[in-house]
Amino acid sequence: MEFEINAVGREKSGSNYARKFRREGFIPGVVYGHGERSRPILVPVKDLNRLLRHLKHDVVLVKLNVDSTWKRRCILKSVQVDPLTDQPSHVDFQILKKEPITIKVPVVLKGEAVGVKSGGILDHHLRELTIKVLPDRIPEHIEVDISQLGLGEALHIEDLPDRGFEYLDPPDAPVVSIIIPKKLEVVEVAPVAEEVVEEKEPKEEKEEKEETKS
Repeated sequence: MEFEINAVGREKSGSNYARKFRREGFIPGVVYGHGERSRPILVPVKDLNRLLRHLKHDVVLVKLNVDSTWKRRCILKSVQVDPLTDQPSHVDFQILKKEPITIKVPVVLKGEAVGVKSGGILDHHLRELTIKVLPDRIPEHIEVDISQLGLGEALHIEDLPDRGFEYLDPPDAPVVSIIIPKKLEVVEVAPVAEEVVEEKEPKEEKEEKEETKS
């Protein structure tokens, strides 16, 4: 997925100017990378909010146009948020070139695990994976098939198929697992039948009964 954002170059900086920019509907930011000088910019709030909504689910490439003359393909590298308003206060864009970059990509689970059908609980450990990948091969998300995952089983980074990029998280890190609930761990024990022991008569009493019969 690729978004186009028409930004404006800026020369002034500082908290007073930043507040003024936000009142006018812009968020201050900077675009940098690969030997090019950092370029201060202003990004329309509506465009940034639209971009952030999609970033919750997928990686989004950005076609950034500055003053309609300077154009670059980028990714949104970071967003600073105002702790009082919980709104974006500054954004950083990284320019993409034909060399690998490090990026976090969302994980999307596919299918229903057999372990869940058997009463297990799905535990999604990693919702994003860090990968090293060429810009033209950046996936929107990483799909993980969990349909064959049974009770007490887990899928780790090292279990994922090769998709043409490098996983940077620890190979033994679990991505998803199926927890066995305690109620399934309890094994019912069948009641043990009581053994009936026949009480033997004392030898003397037994002999007396036999004499009486005779």
